Amino acid sequence: KETAAARMEREKQQRTKADLAAKLEKERKIQAEKVAQKKQDDEAARRKQDDEDRLQREKEARAKAEQAARVEKEKMARAKKEAERRAQAMEEEARLQRAKEERAKAEARLQLAKE
Repeated sequence: KETAAARMEREKQQRTKADLAAKLEKERKIQAEKVAQKKQDDEAARRKQDDEDRLQREKEARAKAEQAARVEKEKMARAKKEAERRAQAMEEEARLQRAKEERAKAEARLQLAKE
């Protein structure tokens, strides 16, 4: 049989071993929690960056569409002005042609009256 002192020493060593094992387990849990938290933080940061990137792309697409709409509107306005200018030119040409015809008729009447 072991002596009381030896038994106390053995029990003390067992407690020390158990305490060390408990400390190691606690440290392992803390490290596992840190790793899990880091993964969560990294995922949240990635999602945030993805959202910011998506919003930026949408903003750029909207600006591009608005610019295209402005360009198209300006093009339509220029085409309308050009059409109006052409119509005025045609009206002026027709007016000049009518005046020329009227002058020719008047000269013909004058010529007939002289004869």
